[in-house]
Amino acid sequence: MPTLLLALATAATLDVPGSFATVQQAVDGASAGDLIAVAPGTYSGDVYVDADVTIEGAGMDLTFLDQGADGFAFTVATFAEVVVRDLTVTGDLERSVLNVSDNANLELVGVKLRDGIDDSGPGTALELSTGAQVTLVESIVCGNVDQAAVHVHRLATFEARHSVFFDNRTVEYGAAIRTESPDTTLTNNTFIANEAVRGSAVHADGVVPVFSNNIVAFNDTDPGHTGPAVNEFKGGLVGGHNLYFDNGVGDSDVSFPSDLTGDPLLAAHTVPCDAATRADFEPRVGSAAIGAGDPLLESDVGAVLFVDNDGDDWPELVDCDDDDPSRTPDPNAVELCDGVDNDCDEDIDEGFELLDFFVDADNDGYGDSSADPMQACVAPEGYVDNDLDCDDLLHTVSPDEPEATCDGIDNDCDPDTPDDDGCDPTDTGTPADTDTDTDTDTDTDTDTDTNTDPAGATGDDDGKGSLASACACSEVTSGHQLLWAWRRRR
Repeated sequence: MPTLLLALATAATLDVPGSFATVQQAVDGASAGDLIAVAPGTYSGDVYVDADVTIEGAGMDLTFLDQGADGFAFTVATFAEVVVRDLTVTGDLERSVLNVSDNANLELVGVKLRDGIDDSGPGTALELSTGAQVTLVESIVCGNVDQAAVHVHRLATFEARHSVFFDNRTVEYGAAIRTESPDTTLTNNTFIANEAVRGSAVHADGVVPVFSNNIVAFNDTDPGHTGPAVNEFKGGLVGGHNLYFDNGVGDSDVSFPSDLTGDPLLAAHTVPCDAATRADFEPRVGSAAIGAGDPLLESDVGAVLFVDNDGDDWPELVDCDDDDPSRTPDPNAVELCDGVDNDCDEDIDEGFELLDFFVDADNDGYGDSSADPMQACVAPEGYVDNDLDCDDLLHTVSPDEPEATCDGIDNDCDPDTPDDDGCDPTDTGTPADTDTDTDTDTDTDTDTDTNTDPAGATGDDDGKGSLASACACSEVTSGHQLLWAWRRRR
């Protein structure tokens, strides 16, 4: 069997911290093709990956790989083929973040590389060595200082798409990306608030990278910078459809006819690096980025595409329910008393008085007396404002129901009502005798049962049976007993 197929056939999932206490222990115990699943939490110590594995966290805001002692916090060994997704790797502003060794292959998806620092050379967040191949997708690179956050060696290959580079700073060239490789492709990315002497977003050193559908805005706001946000040095650019806005020194050394300027109207681009998500960089209605992209790539410009399924002018990643136009994060949205979070602030019906409502499982208008109440300002579906039903599974039991004769059930939810209520003690089941002389106690039996017991009799004068036997209530004769039995069952 070919090696790749064999690896796939025998691949295992290694849980951290379930099967292994640390990520490094899981890597050391892994075989080619294995998945290392890292639960939410912070895991300290260096990670050195020399196996062909996938390392998957629970989300970039949930799983954190912290820096270790020295060098890079995370290293992919020579010739290793690795996928890393859905986690954050941080240098804690004490060291560099991630190194990809010679001829290694790395795919990063949904990853945040932050707070790297190294005054000895570029690549504080991501260093691509000779022959390394790296793809960065739907990720965030932020808060890296001293040198370029991403450094691409001249014989490496780097592609970034749908990723955000922001708040990276250097006193040299290329705060976000510094590339010496012609095999650099940058499409549908967002470069925000990066600072460098030249090339705060991108510095292309003697090469011609592909640069298309990118947002470059709010870079180089500090005085003293001498070059544009996108700087080509003895090279050039290929591409177009890039959006520039409010870059302090200038936009780019190379412009294309399809490039444009305008406010990208991003959702919240000034958030701190550690709290940032891709949703913060989604354009809002009216953004110059919407519909301005190269149609061969994406319809929009930037890392995050504008999606508004419900047409309320708030994008999908920001809207708490993008299928319901009545729910919107608009600051002017009004919260209603309807059991819904109308203003997308994670609170429901705030500002309204909350009342107790009880589940009404049998839909008879009376709530379950044994259930805990739900608080709301209006009755949720299936709830009522009372707890008077003594058996919420029977719609024939409620305070509105008459007490049935001798059926062993407290039909009217009143334990004081006898179960023989309505039973004729002078009869055995046929209609009661009428009182023809109005004295209520001396009528003879006028029907076919020949029962002549007086209305108030306690004995059995005619042999037709006493009250208990006539009504079949000999064992359970009152609502008190019935309620006790019902409660015992529950």
